[in-house]
Amino acid sequence: MKKRAILLSALALAGYYLKDKERRDHLFEKINEVKNQFMNTNSSNHNKIPEEFPIEKGGHPYPQDFEDNKMVSEGSQYSVKYYNENEQ
Repeated sequence: MKKRAILLSALALAGYYLKDKERRDHLFEKINEVKNQFMNTNSSNHNKIPEEFPIEKGGHPYPQDFEDNKMVSEGSQYSVKYYNENEQ
């Protein structure tokens, strides 16, 4: 019940504050600025990822690499060994 009262009073305050057109425009400008900053930061980080990671075939195994495919199909043997040691 207390959360509902807080939510309703926050909505009423936001409605009163955004009643003025200048305040609404200012708020939407700030939202767009933050969105653009996030998009620019996100896209610039996305372009840097291949340079930072020297992994050539991580996540994309070659079908002809039989040893790698065999290792992946076996799964993690470390956890199986750890479980067996703790059970025995």
